[in-house]
Amino acid sequence: MHRPIGYWAKRLDAAIDEAFDRALARLGADRRQWQILTTLLDGAAVPAELSGALSPFDGVRDALAVLAARGLVAEEGGRVGLTAGGRRVQAKLAEAVAGVRGVVGRGVSEEEYAATVGVLARMVNNLDVLTCDDVGPKSG
Repeated sequence: MHRPIGYWAKRLDAAIDEAFDRALARLGADRRQWQILTTLLDGAAVPAELSGALSPFDGVRDALAVLAARGLVAEEGGRVGLTAGGRRVQAKLAEAVAGVRGVVGRGVSEEEYAATVGVLARMVNNLDVLTCDDVGPKSG
């Protein structure tokens, strides 16, 4: 536990990615596909809206093309929506994701989880507004 937060953040991110990848791969999908299917549960969207909603992540266009080729999403009038098959696959993927989330949170109380997320969000916000003038030695 004597390592800095960056170490633990990277380790956790990699472990979460690996766990999701394994769980979703068993069902023939990847994380980006899961995110698209889940986002579309709220209704059809213009592809650019999907890219915006999933902006921190790469590969949205490619994943959308794979989902369309599998018949899990369909485009109509410039909007992409779930097909009946897409809804069924999303429900199966949701079960797998819930299983991974359960493992991640094992032994962590709701209060600890909420506090951790709050602290990490504040740290990210602190760094989002950071300028070069905020850190390091001042030139003379």
